[in-house]
Amino acid sequence: MCVAPLPSGPCPTTLVFEADGPATDLDSGWTGLSHDAAVPTNSRLTLAVSGCAGASHPTCGTCAVNGPLDNAGGATFDNHRCADASWISCTSDGDCGGAGPCVFFFGPPLALQAGGFPTCVVNRITGPVTGTVNAEDGSSATQVALTSAVYTGPTITNPCPVCRDGRCEDGTRIHQPCTVQGSNHGDVSLDCPPFPGTQIGVLEIDLDLATGTQSRTIESDSPRCRATGHGTRFCRCDTCNNANAETCSANSDCPPSGGNPGVCGGRRCTGGPNFGAPCTLSSQCPTGGCGRLGAETQPHSCGDIEETPIDGSVCQDVGGNEGVCPEGPDTQGCSIETFRSCTSDADCACSTCLQGQTCISVPRPCFIDEGTMGDAVHVVGAPDVPCGGTAFPTVGSLFCIAPVASSSVNTAAGLPGLGRIRIPGRVTVSP
Repeated sequence: MCVAPLPSGPCPTTLVFEADGPATDLDSGWTGLSHDAAVPTNSRLTLAVSGCAGASHPTCGTCAVNGPLDNAGGATFDNHRCADASWISCTSDGDCGGAGPCVFFFGPPLALQAGGFPTCVVNRITGPVTGTVNAEDGSSATQVALTSAVYTGPTITNPCPVCRDGRCEDGTRIHQPCTVQGSNHGDVSLDCPPFPGTQIGVLEIDLDLATGTQSRTIESDSPRCRATGHGTRFCRCDTCNNANAETCSANSDCPPSGGNPGVCGGRRCTGGPNFGAPCTLSSQCPTGGCGRLGAETQPHSCGDIEETPIDGSVCQDVGGNEGVCPEGPDTQGCSIETFRSCTSDADCACSTCLQGQTCISVPRPCFIDEGTMGDAVHVVGAPDVPCGGTAFPTVGSLFCIAPVASSSVNTAAGLPGLGRIRIPGRVTVSP
């Protein structure tokens, strides 16, 4: 029970969303890769609140939110930095010189493990953040457009350069001063970006973060799966048949290509003078192949994908909108540092490992979807009624993830493929 409800008075003018601890999660691609820390702790986003339905509590109702705004809290939460020099704080492009423009980052660098391959993702907000929030019941829906630069990480333990004892331990600013801005496989900071030469991809991602339920349903214009033996099935994500190769979930997501309507999952020339042109044969691409980007798509990578699987269900629903592969393959990892791949207990007793671990095997996670018409994947958020100006909602989003320039990462992560994220947050509103 709330013992400190919002007082009667003016509607809020500012909203601050902050990732509430490390219990965020990300499911990515069709391999079922799951990450237990999809947003570093302390990640903060400040938005302006306006245009409420009523003039004061308790009738404020639905309000508009816009941003981002500069965060309070000093260097720990300072995400307003120069695009090409994230260690430099700024308020305008002029503060950055040749390292501009001045942009907002979506938290500090994000460390991920793609099937044993360390990757570091730096998320930059690329446009206005817009949406709505209900000041009384705590429901919200916000759109955040991101550019996500993906880098190969230096070590499996610390995929992103860490900030330790006030100094960057790796990356382009190794040994330079830093302020810890979050924790995600080590203490991370925008003061410690990865080496530019380790970049393997730049992804455009639209996050529709909402406290409600969102779904992606297989429909007639969904792209056909490309992996051998899966041609009769549909997949949730692929790339368009043009030079930019945008991610898509239907032909309608693709711009015209070569004077014809774009095709989601279609081939394009991958090199030569006709690079990016739609094609069906290699002969249409002199000195360049005719193909698609990324790994060959399939509904998921469970071991039994036959039309009549052994137990009647390839991806087994285990509740809570989650699935696992009951017939394999299993995923092996250390019992505490689950991001570490292993084949025996000895692999979890390395010099940089946390001690006392064993090597465990768990069923690979998967989306509850067999690639047939009408199958759907959901993400479920949860609103929270503000109490004393603070609420603890969970927001979620579904989005397509493009392939990167590493075939190993694409295969391990199942890219192109669907991404699903859930972020428990702490929201503070100010009148």
